[in-house]
Order: sequence, then C-alpha cells, then structure tokens
Amino acid sequence: MNEKSERDELFEEASWLARTSALGCVVGGMAHEMNNIFGRILGFAELSMEEDVSEETKEFLTEVRDSIIQMTELSRWLGRFSRRRAKSAKPIKVSAIIDKAKEIIGPELKAESLKFEAEAEGDLAIRGDEVLLAQAITHPALVLFATNKEAKLIKLQVSGSDDICELRLTTDAKVSKEQLSAKMELCIPKGPGTHKVRPLKDVLESYSLLIPRAIVQFHGGELTIEDQGLRLSFPLAK
Repeated sequence: MNEKSERDELFEEASWLARTSALGCVVGGMAHEMNNIFGRILGFAELSMEEDVSEETKEFLTEVRDSIIQMTELSRWLGRFSRRRAKSAKPIKVSAIIDKAKEIIGPELKAESLKFEAEAEGDLAIRGDEVLLAQAITHPALVLFATNKEAKLIKLQVSGSDDICELRLTTDAKVSKEQLSAKMELCIPKGPGTHKVRPLKDVLESYSLLIPRAIVQFHGGELTIEDQGLRLSFPLAK
C-alpha cells in the first residue's frame, strides 16, 4: 500500500512538471506572438502621430503608444518567465534575496531620496530563483512608493514560523487597502504620455501587482494586502 502511494505521488509530481513545462512553452509562444502584434500597433500609432492631425487625436495616439509600450514590457517579462526551469529552484537564504533586492532597487531610490530598509534574522531560506524572488520584493515596494506620494521609506520585516516565511512591506505614509487593491488589476497610464523625464513616482503610477503576485504564486506562496501594506508568504526550504 505504501509503495502504491509512493508511486502515485511520484506520478502526480511528474505530471505536474510536465503540465508546468507545457504551460511555459505556451506562455512563451503567446508572448512572442503578442510582441509581433504590439510592434505593428506601436508602429502605426507613431506614424499616425507624425501626420497632420488634431491635438486631441495626438493625445489619444500617445495614450495608445504608452499603453502598448507597457504591454510589450509585460509580454517580454512573460517570455523570460516562461523560460525559467525547475532546476533554478534551490534553497536561498532570505538575506541573500534582500541583498539582491537592494542591488536592484537601490540606484532608482537613491536618485529620488527614497529609502528601502530591510534585514532578515537567522538563516531563513526559501526554495526558488533568487532574481525572481528579489523582484517579488522590489516591485511591491515600488508600488507602495507610488501609491502614496508622501512615502519616503519602505520597511521590510521578515519572520518565520510553522514552516512559513513571512515578509511584510510597510511604508511611513498611510496606504489604504482600496488603493492597493486597485493595483491588483492591470494599470494603464492615465492622460497623455510624454518623452520628457518624469519623476520616478509618476512613472510608478502605472505599476500593478500582477507580476509580483505571479512570482509569489509560482514559488508556492501568497501575496496579500494588509492594513499597513503588503505581506508575502513562502514555504520555508527544508
């Protein structure tokens, strides 16, 4: 009976890996085709903007262009994400993930006089991909900065219990659940775009939590909204 149960478990794991691999191929193919379509739309939009059209039409075309650029970036990310392999999943100390997150987010925040403070106690480890896990931290942190323009500091607190590692992101400014819930949907830039250099927080207004939530779920975890910010939970590596 035990042998049968073990065989069933191995079969289920093999089936899950096969389905995951197949899904990755499908997502990668879709991302490629989407990029081709987005490229054509973007080209026609930019050509139309050079024509003798009204200012209102130019504003509409600019919104189309900016939205397509955002969707192209999402499509490219999906393509990169689909190429990740199970072999990249390995036990990684949370402290190493935080160091990588600071490396990614540091230069952008320094230019805006924004701070990101984080530290992990002990040797807590998560099984997964270090770069993706770092992005799962930095992206929500940037969303918190964008949600309240008064925010100057994001704190990351890490704790572990009952085989779960919890990472809580909070800001020094008030952020409502309604504001963060809206970020769970795809965010499209509002108003006409511009080629001018814009403040980081203005750029971040178009960020959503879809990508970091997908990363967290890919690693068997959960991203939830709390009163003071966001919570990311992952199974601890054994």
